[in-house]
Amino acid sequence: MARLQTTVDSLYIVDGHRQPRALNVRAVEPVASSPQAIAKGSLFVLLELGGDKQAQPALSRLVLNTIQGVYYDAAGGITGGLTEAILAAHQALVQHNVVHPEEAQLGGVSCAVLRGEELYVGVGGPAMVLVGSPQRVDQFPSEIGEDVTPLGGGEAPGIELFRSSVDSSALIIQLASEWVARVPAAKLATAAVAPDLPACLEYLEGLVPARAVFSAQAISARRLQVDPASDELEFDEDDTPEAPVADVIVEEEAVALPLAGAVLPSEEHPAPGGPASTEAEPPTG
Repeated sequence: MARLQTTVDSLYIVDGHRQPRALNVRAVEPVASSPQAIAKGSLFVLLELGGDKQAQPALSRLVLNTIQGVYYDAAGGITGGLTEAILAAHQALVQHNVVHPEEAQLGGVSCAVLRGEELYVGVGGPAMVLVGSPQRVDQFPSEIGEDVTPLGGGEAPGIELFRSSVDSSALIIQLASEWVARVPAAKLATAAVAPDLPACLEYLEGLVPARAVFSAQAISARRLQVDPASDELEFDEDDTPEAPVADVIVEEEAVALPLAGAVLPSEEHPAPGGPASTEAEPPTG
């Protein structure tokens, strides 16, 4: 029997200075044997808010609490829960903006769920998730268009849902939209194939330009083996992982695609054909 060991850390940088805490992220990891974990797995959220005034921490907590509560309380499966949670976050922002128009905020959110070796990703508004594995780097969604509908606006955002799997190990990076706008894709791909979580965040921190606000959350997942006789956990080092195939999910029905997310070029995996792409720089340190 196999299960995943996860390590989570976040990055929040304001004008070149890393902050001690990121107030716009949430990691919920229920006890493995609990009904929540069995039905809905572990939930990881990154929220991005923006407006004429800086969002108050209380608003970020409100939206994150809404996502967490609605997701775990929702009837049905994981994708239905993600859809309800993201729409509830949108509605919470809409209500805030009506009551406090001078402090109105629009936003984007990414949700990642790990249940066993299954990975689910839900995105609403401008946000992005990278999944790095020994074989490839996937990007969800494949691109962020300029006309993407944010949370908190007059229209409900479109919600994109994806499903993949974690083989022996994976590095999941949730990114605010500013990364996509200002950092080359190949450099972001390099972060997703960093040897460990500290190296990933250190590399990302080195990419941040001055006088900007950047946030990210990274989850390292590694498969452990449970010996039924001793109940001891051991790292599964003998398996040769196959490239994960990501699925696009529509109302719980998955339509398998070879590349549901864009496979980003990195130093080990250059872009096939077409115009030349920028090679990723290896992480330092």
